[in-house]
Amino acid sequence: MRYDSMKYIFFIILILSSPIVIGGISFGFRTPMPPYMWSNEISSMSLNEKALKRKNISQLYEENLNQYVKWGGKWNIVILRQWIDTSNNIERIKKIVNEHKKRNVSVVFRLIPSPYVYGASGSKEKIKSSRIDYENWVRLIATTFSNDVGTYLIGNEEELNLKHRYAWFDDKIDKKFIAYEAYKATLKIASKIIHSIDSKAKVSNCGFSDMTLALTVAQHLKNTGGIDSALTFWNKWKDVGGRKLDNKRYLTRLLSKDRTNYRIQFLKKAIQEPVGSDLFQLHYYGGWEALPVIMDWLTSQMKDANKSREIIVAEIGFMTRVKKERVNNKLVKKLDKRFFNAHEHADNTTKSVLVLLSYGIESILYWSMRKQDNYGMAVRLFKSPQDKNDFSPNSAAYVLRTLSNNLDGLHLVGYKKEISLNIWKYKFSGLRNLSIFWSSNPVSIPVPCDVTNIIDIFGNKVEFGVDVPINNNPVLLINANDCNL
Repeated sequence: MRYDSMKYIFFIILILSSPIVIGGISFGFRTPMPPYMWSNEISSMSLNEKALKRKNISQLYEENLNQYVKWGGKWNIVILRQWIDTSNNIERIKKIVNEHKKRNVSVVFRLIPSPYVYGASGSKEKIKSSRIDYENWVRLIATTFSNDVGTYLIGNEEELNLKHRYAWFDDKIDKKFIAYEAYKATLKIASKIIHSIDSKAKVSNCGFSDMTLALTVAQHLKNTGGIDSALTFWNKWKDVGGRKLDNKRYLTRLLSKDRTNYRIQFLKKAIQEPVGSDLFQLHYYGGWEALPVIMDWLTSQMKDANKSREIIVAEIGFMTRVKKERVNNKLVKKLDKRFFNAHEHADNTTKSVLVLLSYGIESILYWSMRKQDNYGMAVRLFKSPQDKNDFSPNSAAYVLRTLSNNLDGLHLVGYKKEISLNIWKYKFSGLRNLSIFWSSNPVSIPVPCDVTNIIDIFGNKVEFGVDVPINNNPVLLINANDCNL
């Protein structure tokens, strides 16, 4: 079963052993309209080589996929790595795809190239040989799964430092950045091969970290409006999860660094030179109030370059402060629960999603599901990072369940901020009508439409009479026939 169209989609990422599988929710429009999709993990980081030898991979996925489908999952991202998921493993990948097909769960591939493809080390002959190997690998995957997969994501945040990203792969890799020209060649190869095999397939670039986006927009604002304007934006991006805000001196120094300029130039070139890719991919973990500034800048850059294309948000999440703990005689960074507030997490996630919908974004991904990665700063969907049978939810789980249950079969038809009351209003229509409101100042307003039920983002019923209380926590007004947006 192919997955060709991604519309109003929530994905939920989980980093796993190879092949990596990522679950998702869909807020979508296809014909016919699918239900929203709710995800579950497929396996966990505890799935190591010894575990693979003890148990059949099909059985492992079957156990987890059953739970995934129980939560309403309809599709997954499978991450394939060139140096692992070779022709020798093609039957294993087929088993994984087939287990999904049995349960009507569609698959999207993320293809991670070998760093040697970028010219990480070695002679020109070795680089050329590596690229030929890459061409053959992409052709093998696209040909084998052309009837099952219709969307490919090429790489992941490749603007980051090569040594940092691949040090575990080969300690001899040079400590240098990937030039955009090297990544562009890789993207061009993949796009050309995939489209030659399936002209309807969608190919996406590598996606960019939200810090790269924030740095680029801050630099733009500094150049056009001064450091005060840049700092205001920067701290709105950073102001989640109790993270420490910065001052002008720090931001000025950060924007002057060579590595910062490298990341900015990489992103700008990616906007200007899509080289055959159909989708532009970004990632976001910051405060929702900075997101409209980023989207305005990004869409204007695409328009100016005459390179407008569909944007997908392949990671959305929530960063919070960390603390150091000693684990197995090693100091590691973990999420500091003193600064984590479930309501803030739920509110910021919901508002970020609504902002993205207002810009016509049709694909949104929540990260992470279980794995405590990124130095503990990314809040997981479920609290347990190891126990695959423990689905104790974090606040994001409630957000996604509430949105998936209530936005099924709907599309955004209008949104606005009512300045006098500081109320944000988003109106959805389709199989039924629904509105989502919140206000920066607590107010009570007359029930504005034919409302049968009001719930908060956790799914709890909100009591109301003639008036409805509106505050900073979004509420959903169900069966709102005319909200006068």
